[in-house]
Amino acid sequence: ETALCPQCRSLLDGPPAPVGHLGGAQGLEVHALSPYAGAVRALVLAWKHGTREDLRAVMAQVGRRAGQDWAAGVGGEALRRLPGCRGLLVVPAPSGRTRRLRGRLVAADLADTVATGAATGLVGQGAAPARHRVPDLVASADVLRRRGGSGHQTGLSARGRRLNRAVAPVVLSPVSGWAVLLVDDVVTTGTTLGGCARALRDTGACVLGA
Repeated sequence: ETALCPQCRSLLDGPPAPVGHLGGAQGLEVHALSPYAGAVRALVLAWKHGTREDLRAVMAQVGRRAGQDWAAGVGGEALRRLPGCRGLLVVPAPSGRTRRLRGRLVAADLADTVATGAATGLVGQGAAPARHRVPDLVASADVLRRRGGSGHQTGLSARGRRLNRAVAPVVLSPVSGWAVLLVDDVVTTGTTLGGCARALRDTGACVLGA
């Protein structure tokens, strides 16, 4: 019955910051909103496990703002690759079978809100020269499924986490020609995101980051 206080809420208000030292990400550019520690860790776990249903609305706001901030900051190589793509697809990291059965698809929910924010942020890019023009279509799609490894990363060492997610997921739908932004709730070694990026690239997608 305790409301989320402004001080804890403000911990998720920062702009997406680059995450370094992710050996498993295979060179993928990854941004995060906050270190996974302290009150933020408690918030994320309560949201993931459904013990604080009021956090759904909070995380939706966080996702929309993160997507908008990411889109507004798109530049360099990512911006040059967008015009030649069919659109921007926001893809969540795959959830395990147990989480799917429970309906706790937090990464997919987050991807939906990031896509909404990204669409808003990219609108401001519409006046750019034709060679830099952004796509009109932004969508989210839960197209990845796990294969191999156990369902949980909790309690595993960094090496154990890498081995547990070493097998790239299956891509269920055609993504060739799409630019892709990956979304996950927590990043540790980056192996999950790296495997997702590899699977999507192998099927013709242009993965911009996570």
